[in-house]
Amino acid sequence: MNTLYEGLAAELYDDFWDQGDLNDIGFFLHFAHEGAGPVLDAGCGSGRILVPLAENGFDVTGIDPSSAMLDRCRRNLAEAGNLKARLVEET
Repeated sequence: MNTLYEGLAAELYDDFWDQGDLNDIGFFLHFAHEGAGPVLDAGCGSGRILVPLAENGFDVTGIDPSSAMLDRCRRNLAEAGNLKARLVEET
């Protein structure tokens, strides 16, 4: 279990990234469209990149060592329209 993102840190993670002008999601979507197969999001965390990939129809698997971050990812997938993705907790 990775304790860095357990509890409050997992809840605040998305708020931290929402404050910036970072538009890396388009970068990842571009390369996912260029590929020919499923997408692996290693260190998927709260699904900041994984959710937009799933929204765009990609077969996506997310791996993260934090159960709290994966719980957050599940909530974000549900809030985005009950999107489907495989999530794996791996240390």
